[in-house]
Amino acid sequence: MLNRIALAALATLVLAVAATTAQADARKAARQAGEISFYLDINQPINSPSIKNPLVVRPATIYLFEDGSWVIKDLQWSGWGTSVASASGTSSASDCKPDCASGQRKETPARFMLSSPGLVLGHQVYRCYRLVVPAPATNLHGCLGRIGSLIGYTPAAKPNLSAPKLVRFYTPSHNIECEMSDNGGAQSSVFCDMEKPGAIVSVFANGHVNIQRGGSGNFGEGPAARLLRYGSSLVVGRFRCTSAFAGVTCVVAKTRKGFFLSKKSIRAVG
Repeated sequence: MLNRIALAALATLVLAVAATTAQADARKAARQAGEISFYLDINQPINSPSIKNPLVVRPATIYLFEDGSWVIKDLQWSGWGTSVASASGTSSASDCKPDCASGQRKETPARFMLSSPGLVLGHQVYRCYRLVVPAPATNLHGCLGRIGSLIGYTPAAKPNLSAPKLVRFYTPSHNIECEMSDNGGAQSSVFCDMEKPGAIVSVFANGHVNIQRGGSGNFGEGPAARLLRYGSSLVVGRFRCTSAFAGVTCVVAKTRKGFFLSKKSIRAVG
């Protein structure tokens, strides 16, 4: 009789331990799932030594342009930590007239979805995103990819095969280095890095210009970089950069919108 009671008690204990272990495993799995992150600014590389792109969980705001001229805000998430997380929010974009800081903002409903979680640079992150804005109609879809030494969210668009995808160059002064890339998507861009005075300037395929003063990137004169002599130009996809003694001009060739960069002046053109 005593043995039967002892065996029953032991069985109950084993079941309790198993249940506790299962609950602990479930909590651990949920905790690990909840640790999936996303990079706050989809237009910045995630591994630049000078440009910080923080990891976030359930962000209320996501930046389409780092200067805040286009953001998706008031995001309400569901499914975070699963294979697909989605949120409803508001697209808030400046018309940049007369400039992006003081321009009139247009706000419309938006949906933002994240997918393909996986390990990147030691972190569990969502590697793909999709933005849907009904009006004006916008459907952006991108995934983490490598452009040269940099890793960032690149648009999932049909590649532009008529020109090289990426070209790096530096000026004869060795003070300005640029990286031109165009894969056919809306977020293709040109980045120029000036060492003294420190600045990073970029232009995107829609002509949007971003100027960041006081910092310097690491695009470097690597093996893939070429010297662009004064008076010469390079064309990569929709972009054209011209080197001159006075400075570097990079524009979207069709609209001539872009920037001029030199020690004395940094400004948007076109």
